[in-house]
Amino acid sequence: MVYHRSRNRWICVWKSGPLTPEGGSHPGYSVEKIKNKLYIGLHPQSGGRPLWGLGGFMVFLKLFIVFSKIGIFNFGGGYAMLSLIQNEVVYKNHWLTVSEFTDIVAVSQSTPGPIGINCATYAGYTAVINEGYPEWMAVLGAVIASLSIIWLPFILMILISKALLKHSKSRGVQSVFGTLRPAIVGLLVSAAVMLMSEENFGNPKESTFVFIVSILIFLFSFFGTRKFKIHPILMILLCGLAGLIIY
Repeated sequence: MVYHRSRNRWICVWKSGPLTPEGGSHPGYSVEKIKNKLYIGLHPQSGGRPLWGLGGFMVFLKLFIVFSKIGIFNFGGGYAMLSLIQNEVVYKNHWLTVSEFTDIVAVSQSTPGPIGINCATYAGYTAVINEGYPEWMAVLGAVIASLSIIWLPFILMILISKALLKHSKSRGVQSVFGTLRPAIVGLLVSAAVMLMSEENFGNPKESTFVFIVSILIFLFSFFGTRKFKIHPILMILLCGLAGLIIY
């Protein structure tokens, strides 16, 4: 037997007999037989998930389906997608916590790329890691999620762009866009309300100080960007510095 330990994962090649670090039986390590000779056991907390096979394939398939669905309903920009993304990655599939989702929304504002792509990349990586797979497979999950959120909108734009330009002045097309505008505004308001959670502002019953300071930082950033036209990236840095000093 040849084995090595890397980040709490056991990777072993074994021809016969039990698979444990010491060479004896160990109920905490689950194994999977591949081609009658190769066994791969992961850390005990992961339930011994195999690198390949149906279990390993399903997490990537789920990422593809979920982010393709998010992409097909993408209209109004990344902020309009936030409610849908949070519902899928936080509440339904539990790939991210509310706090982690909020963090990636904040980070995506100071990094290149649309917010939807940033969320998909991070959620794809974290989903695979949470399933107990190694980092190189998590990178593959991030790539799949990122491509899944853009491939359908890309194809649709190619298919309908010519027709849209040709009929953009027609009454039917103008009526559709007129209906979409209030829907997009509603989605943006929903995204803003969604981020006003206990994870972001704190609980006044637990810490009145944290809650009041969070409200003040929010008002400062709102009026700073709206009234005084402070650049959003500079405002993010200022708010982050304030949070670092205060908390």
